[in-house]
Order: sequence, then C-alpha cells, then structure tokens
Amino acid sequence: HIFRQYLMAWDQAEATADYAVRTLGLRRFAILYPNDPYGESFMQPFWYALVERGGEVVSAVGYDIDQTDFGEEIDHLVGPFYEGFRGERFEKRGLADFRLFPGFDAIYIPDEYARVGLIASQLAYHEIRGVRLLGNNGWNDEQIFQAAGDQLEGGIFVDGFFASDSAPAVQSFVERFTAAHGFAPGAAEAEAYDAVRMLIWALGPGGGPGREAVRGAVASIAGFPGVAGTVAFDGAGDGHRGLRFLQIRRREIVEAGTATGADEGEVPPADQGGIPPDDGFVQPAPDDGLGAPR
Repeated sequence: HIFRQYLMAWDQAEATADYAVRTLGLRRFAILYPNDPYGESFMQPFWYALVERGGEVVSAVGYDIDQTDFGEEIDHLVGPFYEGFRGERFEKRGLADFRLFPGFDAIYIPDEYARVGLIASQLAYHEIRGVRLLGNNGWNDEQIFQAAGDQLEGGIFVDGFFASDSAPAVQSFVERFTAAHGFAPGAAEAEAYDAVRMLIWALGPGGGPGREAVRGAVASIAGFPGVAGTVAFDGAGDGHRGLRFLQIRRREIVEAGTATGADEGEVPPADQGGIPPDDGFVQPAPDDGLGAPR
C-alpha cells in the first residue's frame, strides 16, 4: 500500500489560483514555467483553476531547465506589440525610464528558488513591473534573494511548512531539530517527521499491528495536525495538506495567510474544525532532543 503525503502540485496550483482571483482580485495572468513534467504539473492545473474562477491566461511560455538567459521567453510572454511599442517610445521620445504595463496582472512562475531569482531580475531588466509574481513551494528558501534582490517584493507563494510559524508545535519541532542536528529543518524534514508520527499513531491507538489495520488507519486520516500542515488522505492514497500563503516583504519571507487545500480532500486547520492536538495523535515529546515523536 502506498500513501503519499508530500505537497501535491495540483493542490498548490489550485490554492494559488483561488487566492489570486478571490483574495487579490487579479483577473489576467501569464505563466512562465519550466518546460518539463515538473513545470507542466503546475502550469496545467493552475490554468484550469483560473478558468474555473473566472480568470484568464493571456500568455504561457515554457523554458529549458538548464538555461540562464530568459530574455526570449520574456519577449514572447509580453508579446511583440509590447516590445515594439516600448522600443518606439524609447527611440522617438528619448525616454530614459519609460514603462509600459503588459496586459496581465500577475505572472505565475512555478520553479525552484535559484531560477526564480534569475527570472525576477531579468523581468525587471525588461521593464516588466507593476505585476504580481506568484509561485510554488520551490520559492521557500532565503537564497532566492541572492539573484533577485528586491525584484520579488510582494511575491506570493504557498508551502505547507514555515519554520517561523508561531504555532507551539511547529516551534517545538524547529527548536529540537535544530538543537539535535545543527541546522534548521526544511519542508522535507518536517514532512518526514509528520510521516513517522502518522505511522506511530496507525501502529498504536489509530489501528494496531498488522498490515490491514495500519492501512485502514492511515487511509482514515482526515485532519492530522502535522507541523508541515494538516493532512487528509483521499481514496487514492494522496495526502492533501492545508497550505500557507507566504509573501516576500523587504527581503524576508513572511506569512500572508492560510488555505484549506484543494476542493477535494479539503483540510481545515486544527483550530477550525480539524483534529485537536490532544485527540490521541502522537505529539512531539518536549525533551527527547531528537525531533522525534514519543
């Protein structure tokens, strides 16, 4: 039996589209994505989710994962009219800082932080300003600012784990993990920790020894309060996590809000109808020093 409890691309893309349209009030979008299965796994559901919510994709351009110059892709993204009009204004009027806003409100860039930083800096070079930048959990690394500088200001992305979350369970995990290993945990460590806690619960009070008992217990999880987001499994064994919206402000990653996840497998936070911390799920031990459950 296989259960997957990492962040699903579909959940991230759908939550981002929902937030962009319903919370931020954005309507017209461009998508700049890695032209590989990873990038397409975000691009397609983001597009579908936008259309379902009344949004519009005006441009979508893929790029090779090994390139570092995105000028051609950016030109295609904004279209030849934009580039030609901008060049004409520069030439005829001699304007040193002329900016023409493209025909979209936001650009969705579902990629890892290093390339996102390069892309953001090149968007600024091509005078693409005044649009919101949106992303996925690949953005969640402070190193994203090394290439991007201030060009990502106001950018929004999602993740399940946020090490600076003020929730006591998250801070307890972060402090004990850091003390034991000498570095702060990331999403992978948090998800692994949650997986072990779920298995311990399934082997004990949730199910008991034996394959079917454990399988049934894990399959029944519908509000596990993980440190990387509340988890629920669907009938296919895919885990859907409650997501956090994170925002870039003054070269810092801060919390912008919380999403309840995809329409199917929706997972409310523990304090909004999910399983409370004292319901029998294994909780972090306060003094084991290993970041491990009891």
